Amino acid sequence: MTRLPQRQSLIQQLGDILREEIDTGRWGAWLPEERELAKLYQVSRSTVRGALIVLRGEGRLETQHGLGTRVAAPRKRGRPKLEAHSIGILLPKSLYQFRHFVTLVVDDLREQLFDHGCRLQLHEHPQVAARRPFQFLHRLIAQHQHSSWALIGCGANTQRWFAENHVPAVVSGTCDPDLGLPFVSLDNHALGRHAALTLIQHRHARVGALLTHSNPGLKAGLVEIFGKSPDASLVALETDEEVSAVARAVDRLMTLSFPPTAIFVAESNLYLSAFARLTQRGLRIPQDVSLLCRDDEPYLGSLLPAPARYSKDPHLYAKRMLLALLKVMASEPFSQLASRLMPEFVPGGSLQRLDPS
Repeated sequence: MTRLPQRQSLIQQLGDILREEIDTGRWGAWLPEERELAKLYQVSRSTVRGALIVLRGEGRLETQHGLGTRVAAPRKRGRPKLEAHSIGILLPKSLYQFRHFVTLVVDDLREQLFDHGCRLQLHEHPQVAARRPFQFLHRLIAQHQHSSWALIGCGANTQRWFAENHVPAVVSGTCDPDLGLPFVSLDNHALGRHAALTLIQHRHARVGALLTHSNPGLKAGLVEIFGKSPDASLVALETDEEVSAVARAVDRLMTLSFPPTAIFVAESNLYLSAFARLTQRGLRIPQDVSLLCRDDEPYLGSLLPAPARYSKDPHLYAKRMLLALLKVMASEPFSQLASRLMPEFVPGGSLQRLDPS
């Protein structure tokens, strides 16, 4: 259990706590960042900074520019202690910058882990998104010896580092199966196929799609179905999430010689931007153009007409993550590395069936 300093002589008390934990080997070779220490011990960053100055003055710590604070000439220490029955969640940004679905999954996963006698600790580090995060990851894992890690929103380089260094981990989202890491994700390929079939069944022969670079499976599913349909065509555009970029993509679609009668949108915030731009162009939803969204966020339910969309179950997703993490912690073999979930289609007023004439 983490000791917390009392309110009197905070710098001195925090210094005593850190000194003891350095001697027992809790932190290994590197201390966490000031912000993380402040959060862990529930003190201000200035208090943390003061305690670190004291320990540096004693010769226990040294600062290496660009890397952080390193333990220097410590007293006799054992190996870093394994944080038994703990899971580390690694994110490249604050949890609350992710979609609402991700925060629900993490909250549900925390409760399920608690029921299994495990605790969860968040590690929010923008360094994970760097092109070469390897040195940072070495230091992070040396500091926190969790039973396993859950990688959320982490790119291919971070996933590869965990695989090559044999650090137990489960990926949430897209992962290269060749890495050998178990992962849980939405079945975007199947969703793309379903969306394409749904649009064709609603007699939309000209369809546009607004995708992001992170939607290759989704695009493949759409293309597979439209490629087999002699009477329907698809124009898929990639865009980032900036409102102006989405507006330009909508304008490109609607100024085609034969503009689409329906647009499939990959992200919830793209849906809002596309909806607004179509309205600015004087087009009605769905009378002039239908919309179908891959995502389902609470705020979409406030729109009129209600969007046709795909609903994801955060409890089921968290349960799949839990099962994978428990197997990793127990070093149990996997019958399959991938667990893919198909969201449920929710009909809405934004998708209209065209008259056969």
